Amino acid sequence: MNPQAPITNKFEIRHGSVVSVANAPEDILARIKLIPEIIVETHLDGLFDVVILFLTSREHVEGYFPRAARSLRQKGFIWTLFPNATKTNDELDYDRGWTFATRLEFKQAQRMTLNSDWEAIRWTPPEKKFGRG
Repeated sequence: MNPQAPITNKFEIRHGSVVSVANAPEDILARIKLIPEIIVETHLDGLFDVVILFLTSREHVEGYFPRAARSLRQKGFIWTLFPNATKTNDELDYDRGWTFATRLEFKQAQRMTLNSDWEAIRWTPPEKKFGRG
């Protein structure tokens, strides 16, 4: 993977989107910032079209996910990224560690592998329960 290339289609970010990226490794954050015609923030204060969370534990899920849910604009979505299972991740995988997200009635909409280190789930919020602006 070219470290200078933007991560364009992987996250399905539309032009003009405001994106929050939390807890990202610097190299991946730099590539997200290269996506043309989007605004990238590294906090969860405000309203966002897309929130991208890099999480390594259930504690991270419980700490970041509620704040991300409250910061979503209507029709927004959340990506959660977690270490690849081969990287000794024993808390999070595609099926484990997301109780907090499902309790908020978010649904898994898509799964993907970002690279050899990170797996991802795209979450969509329940209709009319989250999303402002």
